[in-house]
Amino acid sequence: MRPDGHRNRSILRCGIAMVQAEAVQGKSMKTNERREEKMKKEGIVLAFGIVILSAMPATMVSAQGSYPTRAVEVVSPNAAGGGLDFALQLFKPRVEKVLGKPLIINYKPGAGGIQGTLSAKDAKPDGYTLMAATVSTLILPPLTKKGATYSLDDFTPVCNLTSIPLLFCVKEDSPYKTMEDFIRAAKTKKMKYATPGTYYNVHILMEALSRMAGFQAIHVPQKGTAAGMAAVMGGHLDMLVAASSGQAGPGKLRILATAEASRLDDYPNVSTLKEIGYPLVISASDSLWAPRGVPKEIITVLFDAHRKAYAQNKEEMDRIGKTGEQMVSILTGDELIKVYRAQYDFFKKILDEMGSAK
Repeated sequence: MRPDGHRNRSILRCGIAMVQAEAVQGKSMKTNERREEKMKKEGIVLAFGIVILSAMPATMVSAQGSYPTRAVEVVSPNAAGGGLDFALQLFKPRVEKVLGKPLIINYKPGAGGIQGTLSAKDAKPDGYTLMAATVSTLILPPLTKKGATYSLDDFTPVCNLTSIPLLFCVKEDSPYKTMEDFIRAAKTKKMKYATPGTYYNVHILMEALSRMAGFQAIHVPQKGTAAGMAAVMGGHLDMLVAASSGQAGPGKLRILATAEASRLDDYPNVSTLKEIGYPLVISASDSLWAPRGVPKEIITVLFDAHRKAYAQNKEEMDRIGKTGEQMVSILTGDELIKVYRAQYDFFKKILDEMGSAK
């Protein structure tokens, strides 16, 4: 048997060990409690974060759903009073009724449309700055002018507004009664033709036709369609290639052909280039764009407003459009960008052949 003193020391050591174990266990329990409390707090924060993130898209959609909350600026790269302005003024009051906010047209002409286009390109993509455009302001300058530091990719298409036919016209008493007559004659002598200016869409269209048909013609650019019309009526030039049909009629010019996909309702006896074997289908158009980055929901609001404005006023707008030699032609953004990209490829090809691309 062990002495009592030794036995007492053993009991004491066991007691101390038990106390230490209980202390460790208590400390561990407190640590676990603190860990659980921390996890609960973190869980609350995480859950709150998830709620916020889940709510954000709805908040953003709600904010965009109230668009517009103020006036919308439309930058026009052309001066007031021209064809592009006609299209804008045709839609403006009717779209304002649908949107419930004014459209403010800001004319920024200069450098063949470059100045206004660059201004719109650099605007904040919030839907409150839009841009009106034509092929001659949005597509051709980047192909022919060094200062045009923009491209189709810098903009988001909203919708097309109107289209204007491109026509081949001669003097009313010209010996050329059809486009085939003119082409046959052009193969034996160099014809002189007028357009509103160098590198306009009609200039490049005529260059494309001459290459396709196998003749050469001398381009004599004029200061606008009216000047070209006067030159042809005066017998100084053989043909005018221009947009719209305002130059046609008794005492004016005679249309030989159009570059439309089908015959015009107002001129059912005038053939298309496509009909006579030259598949060139091109028309001028006035369209609406936004800076790249504008939310899709806002683009949809803008397109729907223009579509609805036309649907509610179709007869009136068609009638007014004819007075300006324009046809209302609403295209979606997807349809519009396809048309413009196809025309870009076409014009670039011809300009490369001409050696005129920058």
